[in-house]
Amino acid sequence: MKVRFRLAVALALLLCGCLVGGAFAATKRITPHAHGGKQKIYIGSKSFTYHKASKQMPLVFRLKGPAPLRVLSRHLYDPMAKPQKVTYRFNVEIDGVVLRTAEETAVVSKQALRVGEGPVGTLEKAVFQVPAGEHTVKIYPSDQGETVAFRVYMGTAKKSATTWIPFSPETYVQAVRVHSGERESTCYRFSQTAPVAFTVEGPLRIKIGTRLDFGAENGTSQTYGIRVALDGKPWKSFGMKSKASHTVVYPDMTEVTPGLERTVALSIPAGRHKVEIYLDRAAVPTASLRILAAQKDLRTGRGTGGRTPRR
Repeated sequence: MKVRFRLAVALALLLCGCLVGGAFAATKRITPHAHGGKQKIYIGSKSFTYHKASKQMPLVFRLKGPAPLRVLSRHLYDPMAKPQKVTYRFNVEIDGVVLRTAEETAVVSKQALRVGEGPVGTLEKAVFQVPAGEHTVKIYPSDQGETVAFRVYMGTAKKSATTWIPFSPETYVQAVRVHSGERESTCYRFSQTAPVAFTVEGPLRIKIGTRLDFGAENGTSQTYGIRVALDGKPWKSFGMKSKASHTVVYPDMTEVTPGLERTVALSIPAGRHKVEIYLDRAAVPTASLRILAAQKDLRTGRGTGGRTPRR
């Protein structure tokens, strides 16, 4: 019996090592079994190991969901090119289907470096939600010739009792009620030309949950994107896929079916900033969103400059 028990334990540990599971989601780093090579990046005397990826040589690993996937990325500058501000995109692919495309803007880092190689871009962060089940995940730059260094974690950066409260923007097309079961919330409609906009004091963490509008003639599944401008300049861009919801309704617009909510996280930098959120790459004219702000950030006098957000 003891031999069988030890064998069972060893087999369980082996399976856990092969497949990253949701039970270990806190801050577990994921080591890909395929990649474009290791990259050492130094900050002071401390070194960090990243894994390089290109379109031809993606990061590949197995993951058990549902689980949040936190992706840290750094642009690797060509040693022969002039260091400047760059925009790069990368895909997160689940079982052969692109879950989302992230767009990041980086400049040369003043702290991080590669010994004997070209400059390193600033650290950029993105969070993706992996659905339930066992999946093969690939992460790779969208553009040919691009090389990006990644560190990937399952779970959020830290577990904390963050309270998220509704935040009302200043500009939007229309405020609408959304019913999901017995719960009601307020969302704000926006389009490709008419953004949701607001001005805040950073640093401030926010979550943006978007729902694509489905009508009678645009099917039940659509891809779309949102682009975020900071102080009038392009800042972030996200690509998503949505399906029409069978349980969520707009009670005041019964002719429109809301899509399943897709959520992205943003960290507004320090200082006073204007944020504008546009619908992008969509076959339908409008969508709705809701904004949640970290209550702790607002209580410390940040976010709305100490004002209580409208609900």
